[in-house]
Amino acid sequence: MKPNISMQRGDTKKIVVQLLDENGAPLPTAQVSAMFFTVKNKRGDADVSAIISKSLGSGIVITNTLTGMITVTISPSDTSSLTEGKRGLPWDVQIIKVNGEVYTVLNGLLNIAADVTRRIV
Repeated sequence: MKPNISMQRGDTKKIVVQLLDENGAPLPTAQVSAMFFTVKNKRGDADVSAIISKSLGSGIVITNTLTGMITVTISPSDTSSLTEGKRGLPWDVQIIKVNGEVYTVLNGLLNIAADVTRRIV
C-alpha cells in the first residue's frame, strides 16, 4: 500500500513510520546509518531540487530504537512559501543500513491544500 498524506499549507504535519527490513520485520535503528524523507515536484527531479528534504536529526526523530519507529516532522516553513496548493507530490522514506544496503521503506503522494489563515501569532 502506498499511503497518501494530506495537509494544509503552512501547518505542522507529523508522519509516523516504522522501518522494516526486506522481510517485513521491524528494523532496529542501530542497523541504520542514515535515513531520509524527500518530497519532490516530480520523481525524476534532483534531490537538491526537492520541495521538502529531511534527515535524521533534521526533521526525523527516532521514537523507538528497537522497533524502528521514527517520526518525520514537516514544519510550517517547509510549505508556507508555496503559492498555491499542490497535489500528487511524490515522497519517500529511504534508509541506508550500516552494511551499505539502501532501501525505500515507504512512499506515496503528498497533497498540500491551500490554507485560509496565513498569519502566525
